[in-house]
Amino acid sequence: MSTGADHRSLVARRLPVYLIIDHSASTTGAPLVSINGGVHSLREHLGPSTVCHLVYVGLISFAGTVSTTVLTPVDQFAPARLEVAHGCNLGAALERLRSALERDLIHAQGAHLGDHTPMVIVMLGGSPTDSWQSTGAWLHQEIAAKHVNVIGVALNRDAVDVLRGVCSTVLCFMGNHGADVTSFFRWLSTAIEEMARMAADGATSAHLPPLPRRIVPC
Repeated sequence: MSTGADHRSLVARRLPVYLIIDHSASTTGAPLVSINGGVHSLREHLGPSTVCHLVYVGLISFAGTVSTTVLTPVDQFAPARLEVAHGCNLGAALERLRSALERDLIHAQGAHLGDHTPMVIVMLGGSPTDSWQSTGAWLHQEIAAKHVNVIGVALNRDAVDVLRGVCSTVLCFMGNHGADVTSFFRWLSTAIEEMARMAADGATSAHLPPLPRRIVPC
């Protein structure tokens, strides 16, 4: 009888993508509508791609509580729609990410090279209502050690300083948040596809596409 570990060791090298999405009251209206549309568009964009078999997506959504979907092949990724809720437990969401990375990732062993470096998107709309500093410091350490690639996305200016405490790359929107969120997810789909394509070709790094003009580093 084969074990789960035996099965995992036979899986081709994957590109894990974790979406950490705030659906607190700060996302009410157009932002959350666009977030839901953007999350579901990943499957539509990447599912037909020739490299879709490499891309696995997990969703960690948070408001006052945290919900997680298991890491899933992108062509099977179909999470429930997010609804606005009270609270903003970023710290708990980052702790859930830590658990997911420990549980999900296949590491190099013998001739098997293991998964590619995970990509993490942290999308935040407002001020956290729980303690997040220690898990934020942990994530900074993981980034410095090149164990994970992280992009923070500030839905509002209030979120910028918090995200800087979580990761080194933070993006801001300059225009309509709903339209900008949609543009971001289009860009993200293209970026993931490019990373997967370069990984499939054996490249050690990928050049991400240019950001949409109303989305800037902050």
